[in-house]
Amino acid sequence: MEKESVQILEVPFNSLDKYQLSLRKEGNDLFLYVNGAPERILERSKNKEQWKAELERLTQKGLRVIGVGYKKIPISKKDQFKHSPQKIKEQAKDFVFAGLLACMAQIVLIWDLQQLRCLSLLLMLPGY
Repeated sequence: MEKESVQILEVPFNSLDKYQLSLRKEGNDLFLYVNGAPERILERSKNKEQWKAELERLTQKGLRVIGVGYKKIPISKKDQFKHSPQKIKEQAKDFVFAGLLACMAQIVLIWDLQQLRCLSLLLMLPGY
């Protein structure tokens, strides 16, 4: 039987940290998931050495690469994180680096120049 996954808190991607965090309760376990710039996630991961060569190989091919990782957090800490993105960010270390997502895509941002905000983000995949 599949475990139910419930999001407790999310810290959105931002250009300073270059990663997104999601705290989730899965069954009786609590996990912190991360995705974003592989270099930023690798520097916060336990098993970084085995992934550096693969990241280099993919980026040399000109691919867009996203890193993903996770860490298990004691369920007893659940309530202290519930409404505190800063406390979650303090836990953003010692991840298990789980893998790399790579694609041949161009990222296109469409800006509203009067209000200086991004209206949409498009991934342009070759052949589509």
